[in-house]
Amino acid sequence: MKLATLAAALMSGIALSGCVGLVDAQSKCSARSASYLTMWDCIRGRVAAGTAGQMNNDLGVRYLAVGDLLAQSVRSGQMSDAEAKARLAIELERGNSEFNRRQAASSPSLTRCTNTNGVVNCLSF
Repeated sequence: MKLATLAAALMSGIALSGCVGLVDAQSKCSARSASYLTMWDCIRGRVAAGTAGQMNNDLGVRYLAVGDLLAQSVRSGQMSDAEAKARLAIELERGNSEFNRRQAASSPSLTRCTNTNGVVNCLSF
């Protein structure tokens, strides 16, 4: 699969997840700073301004708690900026995956059945 196609597929998946605001916030804030603490302050600012997507759910609360714990680890010298950024990216992906799983589980599916010569074939989508 070409890189552009893969990127488009990933972005469409992220957009469907409802977390595109948070993905955008983390991406832009990360690009602006090599420092995890500066990046985290930027993300926190976007959350406070309401430009980081829906954060008033258990997944948003968990993301913020993980980010705060990572900031504490960086401040205390227990973790590098690069490791904290990587762990926050993993947490964002975990949260997006869980959000998508929940959405899929709660979405009604449509089943279409056809009868061909007494043989019933059903397709769910």
